[in-house]
Amino acid sequence: MSTHINIDGGLFHAGETMTIEITCLDATGAPLDLTGAAIVFRLASRTARLLDAALGSGVTIVDATAGQCRVVITPSMQTAASVTPGDHLYELRVTQPGGVVSIQAEGVFPIADSLFRKYP
Repeated sequence: MSTHINIDGGLFHAGETMTIEITCLDATGAPLDLTGAAIVFRLASRTARLLDAALGSGVTIVDATAGQCRVVITPSMQTAASVTPGDHLYELRVTQPGGVVSIQAEGVFPIADSLFRKYP
C-alpha cells in the first residue's frame, strides 16, 4: 500500500538534517509489523539514483508493531551522494521476512538551496 507522505513545511534545505517519520500500513490500512523487515529509503533525481538509506544507515524502526519508522538524511550523506537542490523523487520499500515487498511511501521530495550552503 503506497502512501504519499506530507513532507512537513513542503521542503527541506540542502545541508540540513532531513528527518521523515513514516507509518507503514498493510493492504487493509492496519499498521504493518516491521519486526525482522528490511527497509530502504531511496532518493533519486529525475534521471538517476542519488542515495539509499537502510536500517542502520539512516533508517530506524521506532515502533515495529505500530509500523513506525524514521528516515534521517544527514548533511554528510547528502554530500557523499552529491544531492543538489531541486525536486527529487523518493520511495520507501519494505521487505517483510516472508519475502513480501511493498512500496510504503512515494512522491516528490523538494530540496531548496540554503543561504548557509550557498554563501559559506
